[in-house]
Amino acid sequence: MANKARVLMGTPICDIYEYCLDEYLEALRKQKYPSDILLVDNSEDETFSNQLKKENGIKVIHVPPESKRRETVMKCRNLMIEYAIDNNYDFIFYIDADTIIPKDALEKLMLPNKDVISGVVYNIYQKEGRIMQLPALWTWLTNEEFGQILRNKHLYPEINKKIEKYKVTESSELRRQFTEKEILEPKIIKIKCCGAACLLVSRKVFMDTRFNFDKVGNQECPGEDIGFCNEAVKNGHEIFVNTEVVCKHLIKNKPKNIFYQ
Repeated sequence: MANKARVLMGTPICDIYEYCLDEYLEALRKQKYPSDILLVDNSEDETFSNQLKKENGIKVIHVPPESKRRETVMKCRNLMIEYAIDNNYDFIFYIDADTIIPKDALEKLMLPNKDVISGVVYNIYQKEGRIMQLPALWTWLTNEEFGQILRNKHLYPEINKKIEKYKVTESSELRRQFTEKEILEPKIIKIKCCGAACLLVSRKVFMDTRFNFDKVGNQECPGEDIGFCNEAVKNGHEIFVNTEVVCKHLIKNKPKNIFYQ
């Protein structure tokens, strides 16, 4: 029997996630597909790291935080890549510290044999003056959708400001989030980009791709995960989502009056 692929799973973490740590670790340990766990703690001191090291079967690395939170997360995600390369892992499975994955998540993400594939994680976004809960998954904006936005500027003031600011002329320069309705059916969908809250990445990809904040076209990259997706695509890789893998997001201080699309 062929050896199973070696998977490293875990996340950048810090002490602000102590409220969901037990449920998070339990979900990792219940995975049907065997893997190793690495947590990269970026708390101000090593108190939380020492607490994590008491957990059986978990590798913990402490990394001092950068001045900006997003720079810290980027550094920690890339450190996980270096660890995976040095220790001959075939995949990295990123799971954010407040994301609770189903017990068959890794198994179902491995099955389609894709080099970059995400599960479904909902997050809170503010769009056009409304607080919305949407999946952290994006697709390409069509020419028809782009034209509708330009023709109805009063309905889409925020995105039109970006279009004017970055001098966007093509629909391919923009993206839109999937709606809940679009991902209700269990299926594998090719996507433009995604968050890294439940993201499986093969060695083929992490050998040439890193998390970053580089600009894409005329637009600023909003997050290190989107930067990773953009670079992966530039390097010739494709990105997918398995909509059958739906995760629970333990958002602390979740806002009220959320609009569900």
